[in-house]
Amino acid sequence: MTALTDRTVAGCQDATSPNGRVEDHVMVAEPFWQLTGSQTLRNAASRVEVAAGRMVANVLLWQERGRLRAALARLDEHLLRDIGRSREDVARECAKPVWRG
Repeated sequence: MTALTDRTVAGCQDATSPNGRVEDHVMVAEPFWQLTGSQTLRNAASRVEVAAGRMVANVLLWQERGRLRAALARLDEHLLRDIGRSREDVARECAKPVWRG
């Protein structure tokens, strides 16, 4: 019970009701910037930038896979034999979603 009556517990603020009943206690999270300071906000912004960069890289990779699979589908039987692939191999590769390698 002490966790509910402490003013701040693990970054949460105790918001008690006027009658003080336990079931009326609500743990209210403090705003992120008040808990962590500006340094952590910069770190969070940096993590967002990294995640955005990864998303862009994934989209570019998926576009490239789509282009390569389309080019593979346009190859004739002679060229497929040269690279050791069959039309079934090409159909199987082209049927994959671009996000699957």
